[in-house]
Amino acid sequence: EEAMSEAAGGNGGSTDGMPLFLTLAAPTRPTRIKLVDCSLSPLGAEQLAKYLASPAYANKGCGSSSGDSAAEHLGLGVSANYSLQELDCSRSQLGNKFVYACCRGFREKRLQRLHRMLLRENRINDGGVVALCNVLTGGSTDQLRCVDLAGNQVTAFGVQLLADAIEQGVPLVDLDLSGNAIVPSAITTLCQTIARVNASADAPVRFLRLAANDLAWSTAGVRTLCDWIRSPNCPLVALELCGAQLGDLELRYLAIALSMQLEQRR
Repeated sequence: EEAMSEAAGGNGGSTDGMPLFLTLAAPTRPTRIKLVDCSLSPLGAEQLAKYLASPAYANKGCGSSSGDSAAEHLGLGVSANYSLQELDCSRSQLGNKFVYACCRGFREKRLQRLHRMLLRENRINDGGVVALCNVLTGGSTDQLRCVDLAGNQVTAFGVQLLADAIEQGVPLVDLDLSGNAIVPSAITTLCQTIARVNASADAPVRFLRLAANDLAWSTAGVRTLCDWIRSPNCPLVALELCGAQLGDLELRYLAIALSMQLEQRR
């Protein structure tokens, strides 16, 4: 019942794209779509979109005006898939237009089963985060638990929007913001929000990845994070801070907090 649509092999899914889709005889609805390291042309993306969309939606051409980009074609096809549970389009440089198309699918109740959305290294900036947070807080993403925005162009503004979404009860269990241009104050705000919400959340943040933001953390930010880790009901399973430029004092705080958390779990 589960199908995988991969366009990452062979020629990397590049240029005209047509040979990739000849094996798909009819519109299909995979539960997982993996399109990693792809460089699809608008024509190739349109053909793939038609196969991924439902027959009725495919017949409309997936919004295929001549000015549409490959990202828009692909996003419209993906967002028409009612069965989709996991989407991985990492390192495909799709940009905000792909996010906008997917958000349209959320708003129109077509991506209700989507659980994991992996969009690392796609040139997504705060505009894409705005669109995503609008559907997150609008109740259109009932099953979405994992959002990977690593290696994009998210700033403090985008992080604040995500923090606000978590504050409003959006159940993100796994959040990856590694490799973005995030200032320490924004990370402090995010950690404070997560710590405040997690105590009563049904689906608290358990995986938090903030690696390689290449910015020195403030002592206050690290202490906020450590206070959360030390709390008896901290649900954290994985924390990534590689490249966070922590000083000796901050590392000491973190080591003590982690030691206390380990003792509590024994």
